[in-house]
Amino acid sequence: MNEINNMIPQALAAVRKHLLSNGSIQKEYNGYIASFGASIKQSGLPITVAMFARADRKSDGASKELILKCIFDVVNNQPITSMNATNLLEFFEKNNSGTPYINNRIEQAAIAIKLALRTFPQSKN
Repeated sequence: MNEINNMIPQALAAVRKHLLSNGSIQKEYNGYIASFGASIKQSGLPITVAMFARADRKSDGASKELILKCIFDVVNNQPITSMNATNLLEFFEKNNSGTPYINNRIEQAAIAIKLALRTFPQSKN
């Protein structure tokens, strides 16, 4: 849990950068981050990343790909973690299934993003 707590400041910054619009977060993003964890357990991390990267953008602008951008920002800004890629999908394309250490950091970053999302108001749309 300490690693996740250390990621919270970067998670808050990533949510502000990628998801915050007009002072609130679209409510879809809570569902997206919840389904990210469930999909990892069902399909594995590389498949989940591929599905989120290829998901269509909703008409209201919500996009699962923005969740991946948040996670990537958090993981890539951690000490000792260098992913040598510009996004999560590229990382897995270069590294097949990644490493257990990086995969664990990605899962921890997803949890930190989920916690960070709860600190912002949700839009009513």
